[in-house]
Amino acid sequence: MKLKKLVPIILSISILLGGCSSFSSIQKDKVMVEKTNDEENNAKISKEEAKEIAVDYLKKCYDIKEDKEELKNLINEVDFIKNPQETSYFWNGRQESNGAWRVLWDKEGNKQHSYNVLLDAKNGKMIEIQNYVGVDTKTIKKRKSIINLKQAKKKAFDFVKNTELVSDINKLRLVDVYEEGINTFIFLYNEKQLIYVDVDRTSDKVSRITHYRAPIIFMYDDIDMKIKKEKAVKIAIDGIEKYFNVKVDRKKLSEQICYYEEAKNNNGTTIPGRWDIRWNDLKEEIEEKKIIDYSAVIDPNTGELRYVSFSNTDLNKENLKISDEEMKQIALDFIDKTKFVSDIKDLEEPKIKRWRYNGKEKGTLEFKYKDEILWICIDFTNKKVFSIGYR
Repeated sequence: MKLKKLVPIILSISILLGGCSSFSSIQKDKVMVEKTNDEENNAKISKEEAKEIAVDYLKKCYDIKEDKEELKNLINEVDFIKNPQETSYFWNGRQESNGAWRVLWDKEGNKQHSYNVLLDAKNGKMIEIQNYVGVDTKTIKKRKSIINLKQAKKKAFDFVKNTELVSDINKLRLVDVYEEGINTFIFLYNEKQLIYVDVDRTSDKVSRITHYRAPIIFMYDDIDMKIKKEKAVKIAIDGIEKYFNVKVDRKKLSEQICYYEEAKNNNGTTIPGRWDIRWNDLKEEIEEKKIIDYSAVIDPNTGELRYVSFSNTDLNKENLKISDEEMKQIALDFIDKTKFVSDIKDLEEPKIKRWRYNGKEKGTLEFKYKDEILWICIDFTNKKVFSIGYR
């Protein structure tokens, strides 16, 4: 994978987080709620140790005027979590859990806990820390941003660097960005750990950081599958270049190569195993507000290309008006030109849906094709097909 160079900019934590916070409004006699269960006795990190560690992380990450002893006395709630489904940190393709301690501080009666630290009960490592002081997630889309996406990215990176949440900042690379509401910057550290950093651009602050244990999707070298990684990558590139007439330059793109084992859905149905491969141009997205994204899904047993996509969306452009009938014709013309299916006459009348992402309208057509559903998506900024496949 190509390492995207990020230039470290030394900023103080107080600058990063916009000033000093205080718990002075919390009632000193407020009773701490301590939830207990039978599992917590098996934790290697005790409840008291969890409090100490949580306070240390809070002081390290945020500029809070209270000293450690005061912060410890102001803890409102401590509870032990065993069920791996209660925190996505424990999901790595299998149900596994060390258990976790959640330590909460509540400021000014805020229904959303102002500070929340989640710790691995086996080793005391931070899983997640949240700071919701002054953050209103419900109305964020109605408020104006005071920093742009490029500044938000720098804030996320500097937060990780200056708080020393990783031991070697040179092994941290940005792999993705989510722009809806609070921006989430996804970093891969040392090819073994995902770190999600949420930045509220309307208040210029880091509101949450989450560590994910190395997921099984990135640890595919020891897994036995017929189609190996490099073969899957070649199939993906060949498919993207064939169906969208573009060249994939891996050296200029952020790369995510994930392998998912076959799994059972909650309703008992089987989710087939797959290679999920994606490249995107984060520089264009962050600096120019243009989404350039290539992706493909490959069957790991047969090598069949199940889904292929090339998105080239300029977020600065307005949506174009397009009727359902025009969408249908654009989709059929694309299928006929690319020969994605052997006989276009086998397609049944599609279901058409409209949806929005990043403020831009898109359309999906679902064609019944033999025993499967063929999905085709259209970008309304350019009236072009940007993805096709069986989902």
